Amino acid sequence: MKVLLVMPPCPRGTVYPPGVHPRFFPPLGIGYIASMLEKDGHQVTISDLYLQKWNAIFPVLGAADYDIIGITCIFPSRAGVHDLIELVARRYPRAKLLLGGPFATVMADKLAAIPGVTAVAIGEAELTAAELVNAIRDGRPLSEVKGIAFNEGGRVLRTPPRGYIEDLDTVPFPAFHLFDLKSYRKFQPGNFNVVSQFIRDRFTGARWAPVLTTRSCDFGCQFCAVQITCGNRARSRSGINVADEFELLHKKYGYDNIFLQDAAFPVGGELSRTLCAELIKRKIRVNWATNARADMVTRDTLRMMKDAGCSYLLYGLESGAPEILNTINKSETLEQILAAVELSHKAGIKVGVHVLVGYPGESDATITKTIQVLKGIRKYMHTLYVRPLSVFPGTELYRKVLADGHLTENDFYRPSRQFFINYTVEHKVKTLENWKTRIQEEVKPFNFIKRAADFLKQKE
Repeated sequence: MKVLLVMPPCPRGTVYPPGVHPRFFPPLGIGYIASMLEKDGHQVTISDLYLQKWNAIFPVLGAADYDIIGITCIFPSRAGVHDLIELVARRYPRAKLLLGGPFATVMADKLAAIPGVTAVAIGEAELTAAELVNAIRDGRPLSEVKGIAFNEGGRVLRTPPRGYIEDLDTVPFPAFHLFDLKSYRKFQPGNFNVVSQFIRDRFTGARWAPVLTTRSCDFGCQFCAVQITCGNRARSRSGINVADEFELLHKKYGYDNIFLQDAAFPVGGELSRTLCAELIKRKIRVNWATNARADMVTRDTLRMMKDAGCSYLLYGLESGAPEILNTINKSETLEQILAAVELSHKAGIKVGVHVLVGYPGESDATITKTIQVLKGIRKYMHTLYVRPLSVFPGTELYRKVLADGHLTENDFYRPSRQFFINYTVEHKVKTLENWKTRIQEEVKPFNFIKRAADFLKQKE
């Protein structure tokens, strides 16, 4: 069957928050789906239009007579999702329209009820998408496919849930050959809110490829959306399997830089040790970076990661106030995070620190604590990324907002041009922005002398 997988564009009028960057990487979700469908013999086309102009969708849809059109649904592009569903249903009624992704998972019943939508994949979708497309090809009932919602006679039905893939090594690598890899802009991880984006990305950046080594996370922070599609237990690929993907990206596609898109890469765990050992043994010379968890970090592990090409680690401090960390269910202690930051810097790895402002219970006093903590590790930080707390559908924070009556499900479902929805139950957006500015101005981690010193240390 001819299948088109689309990451829809954000329609005209979408309000982008400061610091939202161009698309640096191919979206791995539809890349994995495409590889599964190709494995079953389907003819697949991928179109990533996330930050393209809305008119870009018309030549894509008109390029072929597709049997199936699949739309990736994420919260920031929800307006584009609604508009694209309407467009496909009106102009391409013969095509079966399938939806998937985190936004589709949370809003499955509402989306499945829209005329023209054939089915919505709920949760982790590789196996579901393959079975669903094959069922459509073979004329089998949708009710036989696990893990979907669909409309039958005006009623939205859900099939039994599908379990998660336990052996992630069985999943084929994303279909990188279907992406226009040259269209993705250059990127330098960790330079958020520091240098002009134009200068950074166009001149000092490098081409980076995305890799996902672990699905979900064991932490359960109340603001994080990573568990929506992948469950509440982390599952990891083997280090050998990840090293194979590194080698493919480096040798076949020419990538010298790889960003691990894990929510929290398990630094110090079996995966990181095996991956580093394989990269060193195979002499795969690539530069890589990732978001990192701090609770298992050791000096020896960091040295091994440095030897294997790791150049940058971003740690989620989130807040310097212990009471805030307890509120958000941060399963790492402040001491663990601070120790990891210092050890990483001393190992010659550049360090970024991520902070969110505006948690439940946030105040001028907790912001002051955060600033004091950041000043204490300023000499170890390469970059600091600060942003207001946002609410994503399906998270614990989302459920709290709904329970408080501050917002309704429809506020998140309807096709708004607002990119994010900030947590404003306790504080106005202006207050959140003022706190963000205060932290950045008082901490000031960036200076050219420190950058030069970090660069020289990394070359040691």
